[in-house]
Amino acid sequence: ENRDARIAEDQLRVRLADTLKARRRTQNLTQTALARRIRSSQSRVAKMEGGDPTVSLDLLIRSLLSLGASSRDLARAIDGASPS
Repeated sequence: ENRDARIAEDQLRVRLADTLKARRRTQNLTQTALARRIRSSQSRVAKMEGGDPTVSLDLLIRSLLSLGASSRDLARAIDGASPS
């Protein structure tokens, strides 16, 4: 059960990371510009977009919200739909 939960969390992290990267690119923002917006570093944004397990789901979600993602956008990402 613990292993299944870990796998599900990893898959969720990758879906959110892909959505973050797509949304950032659609808005023509650099990783550095996004990092400034969320008061983080470019290297942290790179880790977020790479699905690094040290990045919290909370940070991924807050970053998506800072890019204007709606609850519906987040639900689509969680469900595994194509990033918008």
